[in-house]
Amino acid sequence: MTAIDDKEPAVLDPETAGQVERLRREKARRKERIVITLVVLGVSLFLGWLYCYLRPDTWHYYTDESTFRHLAKDVDPRFVLWEESRVLPGTFNTASEESAPVVSPDGAHMVFTRGLSESNANLFVSKWDGKAWGRPGPMRALNSKFNEVDPSFSKDGKFLYFATDRPGGPGGFDIWVSRWDGAEYAWPVPLGIMVNSKFDERGPEPNGGGDRLYFSSKRPRGQLTDEQEELAKLMRRKAKTLIAFGSCAHMGGIPGLANVSDRKEIFDRAYQSSPSTENPSMAIPETVVETDAGTLTLPEFYDTVKALDQVVEVDYYVPGCPPHPSLIVEAVQAIAGGNLPPKGAVLAPEKSVCDECPRVREEKKILEIRR
Repeated sequence: MTAIDDKEPAVLDPETAGQVERLRREKARRKERIVITLVVLGVSLFLGWLYCYLRPDTWHYYTDESTFRHLAKDVDPRFVLWEESRVLPGTFNTASEESAPVVSPDGAHMVFTRGLSESNANLFVSKWDGKAWGRPGPMRALNSKFNEVDPSFSKDGKFLYFATDRPGGPGGFDIWVSRWDGAEYAWPVPLGIMVNSKFDERGPEPNGGGDRLYFSSKRPRGQLTDEQEELAKLMRRKAKTLIAFGSCAHMGGIPGLANVSDRKEIFDRAYQSSPSTENPSMAIPETVVETDAGTLTLPEFYDTVKALDQVVEVDYYVPGCPPHPSLIVEAVQAIAGGNLPPKGAVLAPEKSVCDECPRVREEKKILEIRR
């Protein structure tokens, strides 16, 4: 027998060494195949679970896009959110017309309109006692001999907005607001001339953040009227610094295209010759109209659209449609810090957006311009 030192590696002949190497490689390949199989199986199971969890017919959320967002799994939201509609019991519904119901954010009050807007419509309120809505009663602190319609609560419930044609606003239906005084909504006041006009404003609806108010208005768009001129002059009198904000105020913008036609041509197209206009009497707006209810007035429709500085003196200009947020921030910081340039300056870079764009257009598709 020959003694072998276990500290020295054994020397294998080439054939045996090759077999050992092949076995090692085969073992490594089997291990690699097992790992790959397990990874693929795991990924497949995860994707299968994810699909079952997220597929549209088993996963939903419902939200009012402002104050709440709730998940709903394995249910149909139609059966979660709504039951079959039914008439409210009690004295809610009468021979008159009940419309526009709104519920306060705390669920304690429901306000709605009773009556038609041409026959002294009023606001009514009902209180929730924890089990049912109570008998509705008129909101005497808000109602008048005129019409009160379209109620809407602020997000915190402290304010109630509504539309009314009572005197006190610029004219027609105007948007008013009342405050909760701990016992009722009272002390209504009209919103300012930045919201109300001589035309009808209705359907007030504050957003969930409480920083915007949406409403409908019949005021004209895109053409200067004597009312808009009056507002511009009022802002000039009250404002220390007046800025022409945006392309329309700065240079007339797209509304300035109305200058290719005069007032008569615009009225003819809008009220008489347009295919979508139904106007059998071929009537056009007049600044003063006598009716049984009294004299109705509309702002005068001017022949020409004007930029703001063609009506009043403007201190600065912020161009853009709309102005870029960075320009707005810089303008506000300049005003707050007292670092304004000389009056008449444009608060914007000298280069246009196209000049600052890093992209280069290699291919020109317009080969020739003919006049």
